[in-house]
Amino acid sequence: MMQAQSMSLKVQEKLVTRLFLSTKLKQDLKILSYNAYDLSKVIQEFAQENPFVELKSSSKELQNLDWIEDNGNENLIDHLLSQVRVSVWSSKEKRVVKFLIYQLGEDGYLRTSLESLKNKASFSLQELKTGRDKLQKLDPIGIGAKDLNECLLLQARDKQDFNNIAISLLEKHELEVLADPSKWATLPYEHEKIITALKAIQTLNPTPASEYELGEPTQYLIPDLKFYFEDGRLMISSARSNLPEMIFDDEKFVDLQKDSEIKDKDYFIKQKKNFTDLHYAI
Repeated sequence: MMQAQSMSLKVQEKLVTRLFLSTKLKQDLKILSYNAYDLSKVIQEFAQENPFVELKSSSKELQNLDWIEDNGNENLIDHLLSQVRVSVWSSKEKRVVKFLIYQLGEDGYLRTSLESLKNKASFSLQELKTGRDKLQKLDPIGIGAKDLNECLLLQARDKQDFNNIAISLLEKHELEVLADPSKWATLPYEHEKIITALKAIQTLNPTPASEYELGEPTQYLIPDLKFYFEDGRLMISSARSNLPEMIFDDEKFVDLQKDSEIKDKDYFIKQKKNFTDLHYAI
Protein backbone atom coordinates (compact mmCIF):
# COMPACT_ATOMS: atom_id res chain seq x y z
CA MET A 1 0.00 0.00 0.00
CA MET A 2 2.81 2.40 0.94
CA GLN A 3 4.65 1.48 -2.24
CA ALA A 4 1.57 2.27 -4.31
CA GLN A 5 1.23 5.67 -2.67
CA SER A 6 4.87 6.54 -3.34
CA MET A 7 4.38 5.75 -7.01
CA SER A 8 1.32 7.97 -7.38
CA LEU A 9 1.53 11.05 -9.62
CA LYS A 10 1.93 14.42 -7.92
CA VAL A 11 0.62 17.65 -9.33
CA GLN A 12 3.24 20.38 -9.45
CA GLU A 13 2.72 24.01 -10.31
CA LYS A 14 5.35 25.92 -12.31
CA LEU A 15 5.30 29.47 -13.59
CA VAL A 16 6.77 29.56 -17.10
CA THR A 17 7.32 32.87 -18.82
CA ARG A 18 7.57 32.87 -22.60
CA LEU A 19 8.05 35.79 -24.92
CA PHE A 20 6.20 35.59 -28.21
CA LEU A 21 7.23 38.21 -30.79
CA SER A 22 4.60 39.37 -33.20
CA THR A 23 5.50 39.86 -36.85
CA LYS A 24 5.32 43.63 -36.41
CA LEU A 25 7.59 43.57 -33.37
CA LYS A 26 10.13 41.47 -35.25
CA GLN A 27 10.12 44.05 -38.04
CA ASP A 28 10.54 46.88 -35.53
CA LEU A 29 13.55 45.17 -33.97
CA LYS A 30 15.08 44.49 -37.39
CA ILE A 31 14.70 48.12 -38.43
CA LEU A 32 16.23 49.20 -35.12
CA SER A 33 19.34 47.12 -35.83
CA TYR A 34 20.12 48.90 -39.12
CA ASN A 35 22.61 51.72 -39.33
CA ALA A 36 21.65 54.82 -41.33
CA TYR A 37 23.24 53.65 -44.57
CA ASP A 38 21.57 50.21 -44.52
CA LEU A 39 18.23 51.72 -43.52
CA SER A 40 18.41 54.09 -46.47
CA LYS A 41 18.94 51.11 -48.81
CA VAL A 42 15.94 49.33 -47.25
CA ILE A 43 13.77 52.39 -47.84
CA GLN A 44 14.90 52.75 -51.46
CA GLU A 45 14.32 49.06 -52.23
CA PHE A 46 10.88 49.21 -50.59
CA ALA A 47 9.93 52.24 -52.70
CA GLN A 48 10.88 50.35 -55.86
CA GLU A 49 8.66 47.40 -54.91
CA ASN A 50 5.63 49.39 -53.74
CA PRO A 51 4.01 51.31 -56.63
CA PHE A 52 2.27 53.75 -54.29
CA VAL A 53 5.38 54.90 -52.41
CA GLU A 54 7.48 57.88 -53.46
CA LEU A 55 10.67 59.14 -51.86
CA LYS A 56 11.36 62.73 -51.00
CA SER A 57 15.09 63.30 -50.81
CA SER A 58 16.57 64.92 -47.77
CA SER A 59 18.08 68.37 -48.12
CA LYS A 60 21.38 66.80 -47.11
CA GLU A 61 23.29 64.02 -48.82
CA LEU A 62 23.32 60.83 -46.80
CA GLN A 63 26.56 59.59 -48.23
CA ASN A 64 28.58 62.78 -47.79
CA LEU A 65 32.12 61.53 -47.45
CA ASP A 66 33.91 64.89 -47.45
CA TRP A 67 35.35 64.05 -44.05
CA ILE A 68 37.27 61.10 -45.55
CA GLU A 69 40.73 61.95 -46.82
CA ASP A 70 41.48 60.99 -50.42
CA ASN A 71 44.38 58.56 -50.55
CA GLY A 72 44.94 59.35 -54.23
CA ASN A 73 44.76 55.70 -55.26
CA GLU A 74 41.35 55.49 -56.91
CA ASN A 75 40.98 52.18 -58.68
CA LEU A 76 39.19 51.60 -61.97
CA ILE A 77 36.00 50.17 -60.47
CA ASP A 78 35.67 53.06 -58.00
CA HIS A 79 36.23 55.53 -60.85
CA LEU A 80 33.53 53.96 -63.02
CA LEU A 81 30.99 53.45 -60.23
CA SER A 82 31.31 57.08 -59.16
CA GLN A 83 30.24 58.14 -62.67
CA VAL A 84 27.30 55.73 -62.65
CA ARG A 85 26.06 57.11 -59.32
CA VAL A 86 25.81 60.70 -60.60
CA SER A 87 24.29 59.73 -63.95
CA VAL A 88 20.66 60.43 -64.86
CA TRP A 89 20.06 56.85 -65.95
CA SER A 90 17.19 54.82 -64.53
CA SER A 91 17.85 52.50 -61.59
CA LYS A 92 17.57 49.48 -63.92
CA GLU A 93 20.09 50.94 -66.35
CA LYS A 94 22.49 51.65 -63.51
CA ARG A 95 22.23 48.05 -62.30
CA VAL A 96 23.05 46.76 -65.78
CA VAL A 97 26.10 49.03 -66.15
CA LYS A 98 27.34 48.11 -62.66
CA PHE A 99 27.02 44.43 -63.56
CA LEU A 100 29.10 44.98 -66.70
CA ILE A 101 31.75 46.93 -64.79
CA TYR A 102 32.40 43.87 -62.64
CA GLN A 103 32.85 41.77 -65.80
CA LEU A 104 35.75 43.88 -67.10
CA GLY A 105 39.20 42.38 -67.47
CA GLU A 106 42.25 43.88 -65.81
CA ASP A 107 42.89 45.93 -68.95
CA GLY A 108 39.35 47.34 -68.92
CA TYR A 109 38.13 45.29 -71.90
CA LEU A 110 34.79 43.48 -71.93
CA ARG A 111 35.78 40.37 -73.83
CA THR A 112 32.96 38.09 -72.65
CA SER A 113 30.10 38.09 -75.14
CA LEU A 114 26.78 39.58 -74.10
CA GLU A 115 25.09 36.30 -75.00
CA SER A 116 27.22 34.54 -72.37
CA LEU A 117 26.63 37.28 -69.80
CA LYS A 118 22.89 37.02 -70.37
CA ASN A 119 23.00 33.54 -68.83
CA LYS A 120 24.72 34.91 -65.72
CA ALA A 121 22.26 37.72 -65.01
CA SER A 122 18.56 38.50 -65.04
CA PHE A 123 18.95 41.08 -67.82
CA SER A 124 17.77 40.75 -71.39
CA LEU A 125 20.18 40.88 -74.31
CA GLN A 126 18.84 44.30 -75.34
CA GLU A 127 19.33 45.65 -71.81
CA LEU A 128 22.93 44.40 -71.85
CA LYS A 129 23.55 46.04 -75.24
CA THR A 130 22.17 49.34 -73.99
CA GLY A 131 24.22 49.02 -70.81
CA ARG A 132 27.39 48.33 -72.80
CA ASP A 133 26.79 51.46 -74.90
CA LYS A 134 26.47 53.52 -71.72
CA LEU A 135 29.54 51.89 -70.19
CA GLN A 136 31.60 52.77 -73.25
CA LYS A 137 30.72 56.45 -72.83
CA LEU A 138 32.30 56.57 -69.36
CA ASP A 139 35.78 57.88 -68.66
CA PRO A 140 38.33 56.70 -69.67
CA ILE A 141 37.05 56.37 -73.22
CA GLY A 142 37.72 52.91 -74.59
CA ILE A 143 36.50 51.10 -71.50
CA GLY A 144 34.22 48.14 -72.22
CA ALA A 145 35.59 47.48 -75.71
CA LYS A 146 35.61 43.87 -76.89
CA ASP A 147 39.00 44.17 -78.61
CA LEU A 148 41.81 46.60 -79.52
CA ASN A 149 40.15 47.74 -82.75
CA GLU A 150 36.93 48.74 -80.96
CA CYS A 151 38.89 50.38 -78.13
CA LEU A 152 40.75 52.63 -80.58
CA LEU A 153 37.58 53.32 -82.59
CA LEU A 154 35.74 54.53 -79.49
CA GLN A 155 38.55 56.97 -78.75
CA ALA A 156 38.84 58.13 -82.37
CA ARG A 157 35.12 58.91 -82.57
CA ASP A 158 35.29 60.78 -79.28
CA LYS A 159 38.07 63.12 -80.44
CA GLN A 160 37.17 66.26 -82.33
CA ASP A 161 38.44 66.55 -85.93
CA PHE A 162 40.13 63.16 -85.80
CA ASN A 163 41.58 61.80 -89.03
CA ASN A 164 38.68 60.57 -91.17
CA ILE A 165 40.70 57.90 -92.94
CA ALA A 166 41.85 56.51 -89.61
CA ILE A 167 38.24 56.27 -88.42
CA SER A 168 37.20 54.61 -91.67
CA LEU A 169 39.99 52.02 -91.39
CA LEU A 170 38.99 51.21 -87.82
CA GLU A 171 35.32 50.94 -88.78
CA LYS A 172 36.27 48.42 -91.50
CA HIS A 173 38.49 46.49 -89.03
CA GLU A 174 41.59 47.12 -91.14
CA LEU A 175 43.92 47.50 -88.14
CA GLU A 176 45.93 44.38 -88.99
CA VAL A 177 46.32 45.52 -92.59
CA LEU A 178 47.42 48.95 -91.39
CA ALA A 179 50.08 47.35 -89.17
CA ASP A 180 51.67 45.60 -92.18
CA PRO A 181 53.05 48.02 -94.83
CA SER A 182 53.30 45.17 -97.34
CA LYS A 183 49.48 45.06 -97.41
CA TRP A 184 48.90 48.78 -97.85
CA ALA A 185 48.41 48.28 -101.58
CA THR A 186 45.04 46.67 -100.80
CA LEU A 187 43.84 49.91 -99.22
CA PRO A 188 42.09 52.54 -101.41
CA TYR A 189 44.28 55.40 -100.11
CA GLU A 190 47.52 57.08 -101.09
CA HIS A 191 50.68 56.06 -99.27
CA GLU A 192 51.10 59.44 -97.53
CA LYS A 193 47.48 59.48 -96.31
CA ILE A 194 47.87 55.98 -94.86
CA ILE A 195 50.96 57.10 -92.95
CA THR A 196 49.07 60.14 -91.62
CA ALA A 197 46.17 57.92 -90.53
CA LEU A 198 48.58 55.52 -88.85
CA LYS A 199 50.24 58.36 -86.91
CA ALA A 200 46.82 59.56 -85.77
CA ILE A 201 45.91 56.09 -84.48
CA GLN A 202 49.24 55.87 -82.67
CA THR A 203 48.19 58.85 -80.53
CA LEU A 204 45.35 56.76 -79.06
CA ASN A 205 45.69 54.68 -75.90
CA PRO A 206 45.41 50.91 -76.45
CA THR A 207 45.04 50.36 -72.69
CA PRO A 208 42.92 53.23 -71.30
CA ALA A 209 42.63 51.44 -67.94
CA SER A 210 46.40 51.34 -67.42
CA GLU A 211 46.43 54.40 -65.13
CA TYR A 212 44.06 52.67 -62.71
CA GLU A 213 44.26 49.51 -60.67
CA LEU A 214 41.29 47.24 -61.30
CA GLY A 215 40.84 46.36 -57.63
CA GLU A 216 37.71 46.06 -55.54
CA PRO A 217 35.70 49.21 -54.78
CA THR A 218 36.64 50.98 -51.59
CA GLN A 219 34.23 50.11 -48.78
CA TYR A 220 33.33 52.99 -46.48
CA LEU A 221 31.59 52.82 -43.13
CA ILE A 222 28.99 55.55 -42.76
CA PRO A 223 28.76 56.63 -39.09
CA ASP A 224 25.32 56.97 -37.49
CA LEU A 225 26.64 59.85 -35.38
CA LYS A 226 29.27 62.44 -36.21
CA PHE A 227 30.87 64.56 -33.50
CA TYR A 228 32.43 67.94 -34.24
CA PHE A 229 33.20 71.26 -32.57
CA GLU A 230 31.42 74.46 -33.54
CA ASP A 231 32.12 77.75 -31.75
CA GLY A 232 33.77 75.86 -28.92
CA ARG A 233 30.76 73.59 -28.38
CA LEU A 234 30.63 69.85 -28.98
CA MET A 235 27.95 69.14 -31.60
CA ILE A 236 26.41 65.86 -32.73
CA SER A 237 24.75 65.22 -36.07
CA SER A 238 22.79 62.09 -36.92
CA ALA A 239 22.84 60.48 -40.34
CA ARG A 240 19.29 59.24 -39.72
CA SER A 241 18.03 62.80 -40.05
CA ASN A 242 19.14 62.62 -43.69
CA LEU A 243 17.04 59.57 -44.57
CA PRO A 244 14.71 59.96 -47.55
CA GLU A 245 11.09 60.55 -46.57
CA MET A 246 8.53 57.94 -47.65
CA ILE A 247 5.28 59.36 -49.03
CA PHE A 248 2.23 57.21 -49.81
CA ASP A 249 0.30 58.37 -52.88
CA ASP A 250 -3.27 58.11 -51.54
CA GLU A 251 -4.80 59.63 -54.66
CA LYS A 252 -3.19 57.06 -56.95
CA PHE A 253 -4.11 54.33 -54.47
CA VAL A 254 -7.81 55.28 -54.44
CA ASP A 255 -8.04 55.69 -58.22
CA LEU A 256 -6.47 52.34 -59.02
CA GLN A 257 -8.41 50.56 -56.32
CA LYS A 258 -11.69 51.78 -57.80
CA ASP A 259 -10.81 50.45 -61.23
CA SER A 260 -9.50 47.10 -59.99
CA GLU A 261 -11.29 43.78 -59.78
CA ILE A 262 -12.64 42.59 -56.45
CA LYS A 263 -10.06 39.81 -56.39
CA ASP A 264 -7.27 42.44 -56.50
CA LYS A 265 -8.48 44.31 -53.40
CA ASP A 266 -6.19 42.26 -51.15
CA TYR A 267 -3.18 43.47 -53.13
CA PHE A 268 -4.00 47.12 -52.47
CA ILE A 269 -4.67 46.49 -48.79
CA LYS A 270 -1.37 44.65 -48.46
CA GLN A 271 0.62 47.45 -50.12
CA LYS A 272 -0.82 50.09 -47.82
CA LYS A 273 -0.31 47.91 -44.73
CA ASN A 274 3.31 47.26 -45.70
CA PHE A 275 3.89 51.00 -46.00
CA THR A 276 2.19 51.75 -42.68
CA ASP A 277 4.16 49.07 -40.83
CA LEU A 278 7.52 50.18 -42.22
CA HIS A 279 6.73 53.87 -41.72
CA TYR A 280 5.88 53.42 -38.05
CA ALA A 281 8.81 51.05 -37.52
CA ILE A 282 11.21 53.71 -38.76
